[in-house]
Amino acid sequence: MSTLTDEEWLIISDIILTSDDEMRMSFLKKLEGIIPFDCAVFYLGSNTEDQKKLINPIFIKHPYQKVRNPNDLCNEYKKFQNRDFGNWVYWLQNSVVLRDSDIIPTSVEREKTEMYQKILFPLGMYYGCGLTFIYDNIFLGQASLYRAKGHSDFTDKEAFILNYITPHLTHRMYQSHPRGKYQMNAKGTFCRKYHLTQREFEIIKLICKGYSNKEISNNLFVTEETIKKHNQHIFSKMHVESRSQLIRKCTEEHFNINSNMGRFP
Repeated sequence: MSTLTDEEWLIISDIILTSDDEMRMSFLKKLEGIIPFDCAVFYLGSNTEDQKKLINPIFIKHPYQKVRNPNDLCNEYKKFQNRDFGNWVYWLQNSVVLRDSDIIPTSVEREKTEMYQKILFPLGMYYGCGLTFIYDNIFLGQASLYRAKGHSDFTDKEAFILNYITPHLTHRMYQSHPRGKYQMNAKGTFCRKYHLTQREFEIIKLICKGYSNKEISNNLFVTEETIKKHNQHIFSKMHVESRSQLIRKCTEEHFNINSNMGRFP
């Protein structure tokens, strides 16, 4: 386990609690206070059935003098994105933090890739570390940090910090995504209609997924008796008398029991 200083924890807290306004740029600027980098870019994600793309980049500390326009590099990357040694992470089920050296440990092999030759080398960058944000099967975006060859690779401690931050930032990005906004609004409407608490909402989701009272109690770290009391309140509020009636009512209300509404990373 890595040991962090009080100052590092304060910066991390500030990053997690940052406002939505200019969130991506704010994140990169604050992150530099604890994880130095020579160049960074933060993309949003674009999702289709057969392809996931990087779009709308925001740059910080970009060495403009080495290329005509950073967007030229983005356009160049689009030509070989499907052959990028790290593009498979866009299809994962959860967010992930990976250094380039985690994917291809040998520096000689990394230097042979198109990613290095066409993107990193023209910028004078050598080491890379990517934070890929995924939630509810949506590729939300990716933040990539780079260092020049004269510096060191990203350390295990720095990877630990990024892994700590990533779930919180993923949730913030999901809240700003159209599907996230829709599901959060749907959850709010559902809870307001039946005067449900957050805990009752969580229990309803688990009931609809077929969990027993014992399984729900284990999942939520409370006693089975507490779950039974919650069930009584839920049944009363939703005017049902059994689990089957509850599930049927949720289905009739078009409540998507298979979504991740209400789940916080």
